[in-house]
Amino acid sequence: MLDRWSLVKSREEDLKYVSENDYVKIRIWFCHLIQKLAKRLQLRQQVVATAFVYFKRFYINNSLRETDPVLVLVTCVYLATKIEECPIHIKMVTQEAKNVFQSEFGGFPYDSSKVAEFEFYLLEELEFYLIVWHPYRSLTQICNELGMRESGLQYAWFIVNDSYRTDVCLLYPPHLIALAAIYLTVVLNHADFAPGSAGDQRDMKQWFADLNVDIKSIIEISQEILAIYEVWADWKEEKMLLLYKKLKKLVKNKSSEQKSKDKRINKQRVMMLCSRGVTYRYRHLLSDLEAMMPHSKKDAKLDTKNNLYILNELADLNNCNNAVFFEVRKKQDLYVWMAKTPNGPSVKFHLQNLHTMDELKMTGNCLKGSRHILSFDKTFDSAPHWSLLKELLGQVFNVPKGSRRSKPFIDHVLSFSIVDNRVWFRNYQIVEKNAQNTPGFNPMDKDDISLVEIGPRFCLTPIRIFEGSFGGPTVYENPEFVHPNFVRSAIRKEKLEKYTKRQKSNFERENRIRMAEESRETEASDKRVFQ
Repeated sequence: MLDRWSLVKSREEDLKYVSENDYVKIRIWFCHLIQKLAKRLQLRQQVVATAFVYFKRFYINNSLRETDPVLVLVTCVYLATKIEECPIHIKMVTQEAKNVFQSEFGGFPYDSSKVAEFEFYLLEELEFYLIVWHPYRSLTQICNELGMRESGLQYAWFIVNDSYRTDVCLLYPPHLIALAAIYLTVVLNHADFAPGSAGDQRDMKQWFADLNVDIKSIIEISQEILAIYEVWADWKEEKMLLLYKKLKKLVKNKSSEQKSKDKRINKQRVMMLCSRGVTYRYRHLLSDLEAMMPHSKKDAKLDTKNNLYILNELADLNNCNNAVFFEVRKKQDLYVWMAKTPNGPSVKFHLQNLHTMDELKMTGNCLKGSRHILSFDKTFDSAPHWSLLKELLGQVFNVPKGSRRSKPFIDHVLSFSIVDNRVWFRNYQIVEKNAQNTPGFNPMDKDDISLVEIGPRFCLTPIRIFEGSFGGPTVYENPEFVHPNFVRSAIRKEKLEKYTKRQKSNFERENRIRMAEESRETEASDKRVFQ
């Protein structure tokens, strides 16, 4: 099973030339072409599903614009027929491919030798893992146990077939996809159970609740399938060839003027801006980071804190492909957004333990505009979300070679360490103990080089990682994060409890003193009476 970050990474190259919606339509189109070829070859649905999976797995490490998807899908179908034990001669596959693709591409421009040769490349990209498990067996078994009639089973079967137009076959195990298909069948009121069966006698809501599976995953699969239906409703086959030619044309037919223009523009830039209500300490931090990052572009303050998607447009206007946004809440809580614009991912941090260069007043110094070395703790490789943060921090803080304001030397180190599930940031100057003209100086000797901290320093607590840029589905959520409002509320409650306890003890003390005085007065009056 893959993660969503790997899928987003695999599409990054193609999404530079077409929108995400058009990209999904193109993928649906190629799945439709696989279905048409399989229908001409009279293949079983399981063979078609295996070809779908091979096609999707191949494009995890490849892009549509750099390969010929027609050759890929034909080879996937041919390989699937052999793996699913219903082999068809390669000449018959290529002949039927020429007939199927006659209207779209004017035929199939490859012969049997090219398909056989590409089969080895396909096997290498699939890493020779060719056994594919499908949801059909689990679907049939579960429906039989529930006593679902043939119409309901057929409807769920169609949903499973449609799920191969999405990426759920790469993200989730087959039994969860089968359960999601049954769930949609029940919700859309297409499920009919035999009288006296388990599905007829039990409440299906309770049945799903009693399952020993992750219900959240079933809901996510269902949402993916429903989302592809929305895109599919606007899908028209006659327009797909134009979209595909648009994708390929943007790669091949760039004018020399446009190429020279692209060569001059440095797209590896970081836009930095903050919200309203920023304090002087946070302004100092923004200035420190701007001085440390010669590839940064500072923009004006952003008036809104809700419609953050407009930051993608600002980044595009400033010719930046990374963005850092400092969001201040209640003039005391600082949240830092880092995003790879315009397609994501993005992460929201809570910044704490801030010490600016002006506050630290350390003796070290580094030249403005100099490049730096990034140092990451090995803990970043321990979990997928830490690896994603490492990649994103590297994209933001790494100064690209040839940046306009950067100097051709390196004299400081940026250190990122993970302690207590937080990212600790430190900035060090590289100090050479002996001058270069000193006899015996060796720049490769570790004893002649040391690090001196110069600031700023702070720690970042990850809150959420989003699939898109400044929004979108949540990829990761920190379960240990506690909102500062809850912390302040707990402190106030603790102070209130201490105050209440102190007042109560004072009240009890005063009562004891008053009762003691009353008892002494009573004893004195009794003595006077008996005297």
